[in-house]
Amino acid sequence: GHPYHGRRTSSGEIYDMDQMTAAHLRLPFGTWVRVTNLQNGLRTDVRINDRGPFVKNRIIDLSREAARRIEMIGPGTARVRLEVIALPGTQPGQPHRTESGCNANPAYGVQVGSFRVRENAERLRDKMNAAYRNARVLRKKTPNGLRYTVLLAAGADSYDATGLMERLRRDNIDSFMVYISKGEFLDCL
Repeated sequence: GHPYHGRRTSSGEIYDMDQMTAAHLRLPFGTWVRVTNLQNGLRTDVRINDRGPFVKNRIIDLSREAARRIEMIGPGTARVRLEVIALPGTQPGQPHRTESGCNANPAYGVQVGSFRVRENAERLRDKMNAAYRNARVLRKKTPNGLRYTVLLAAGADSYDATGLMERLRRDNIDSFMVYISKGEFLDCL
């Protein structure tokens, strides 16, 4: 809102409260997210350009304009559902393709951890498989070296991932939805 208008966001952009933007703790900058207000069914699409919220039990901070469009200005907070609709560098509605192996369907997954040490990722994968099934470790090359990401396969539809995230949240497990894009991961472990 007003106190942050005109200030630099974590992504380096200048915050404009009249744009359709939002803050999320982990989704990559440039990700487009559909936010649905569960109290009234209104929804809007926003682009992630900042980090936050830093308040317990909150998953996204919306710009004033985005909050206005789904009637959150008065109450200030609401129960919402998030759906990733486009990854950085793409626009909502652009088709996505996957490849075989790690990047085959399902295209959507739920990330529950990311590690530098392979054994830590494998330990979490085994724990997740015992309770939720379809957990896997994917190896990814980053500028800071290899990362081992633990994902639960959710399905070809982001609604499947949303349902899985709700189940994880009820079990007090932090998670977020990811789209497995072509060539993103080196291999599955």
